[in-house]
Amino acid sequence: MNEPVEAADLRDRSVAKLMAECDFARGHARQVHVLADRLADQLTRELVLGPDDRSILGYAALLHDVGWHFGQRKHHRRSYELITSGRLEGFGLVQVEMIALFARYHRKATPKLRHQPFARLAAHDRQTVTKLAAILRVADGLDRGHRSAVRDARVEFEPQRVQLVLTPAFGDVDAELWAADRKKKLLETVLGRAVHLTALTTQA
Repeated sequence: MNEPVEAADLRDRSVAKLMAECDFARGHARQVHVLADRLADQLTRELVLGPDDRSILGYAALLHDVGWHFGQRKHHRRSYELITSGRLEGFGLVQVEMIALFARYHRKATPKLRHQPFARLAAHDRQTVTKLAAILRVADGLDRGHRSAVRDARVEFEPQRVQLVLTPAFGDVDAELWAADRKKKLLETVLGRAVHLTALTTQA
């Protein structure tokens, strides 16, 4: 069920306020939001995602790097702390926790039951966090250089694997291919198939 317009507006304003209060790469966050939404759109049927899942992923993409406000070191953990600090309005407690966990898992560690905030979620919510964190990790890798070098990411399903075909906005996207390839394992796990990344050649 879609949220009432008033609730959605409150969420948007609340997320925008937290973004404005933190010193981090907002352009990168917006690009990751675009790419995560593009991937989720194509993976909705495969991963059984609903409109609310897509919405929460979008907010998480915008906020995943707010922890850079305190520096690069452990910024994914700082992002978790900032998101759960009580500043967000219009969300339920579980929704805030899920958004924070997406940010927590966008780099390094993946969801595990030994992590108590993740373990406390209902089983269905844990599955959702795992699936959407997998998308966010790859989307983050696709903007490795913080330069919006990837214009589009197209998902092609094959019997034994999934092809992720990148359309460069300009130049080469070697760094983005490398980073996304390093961060694809969780996506491969939730899809149950290997993920292969390639890029179209830009015209001179």
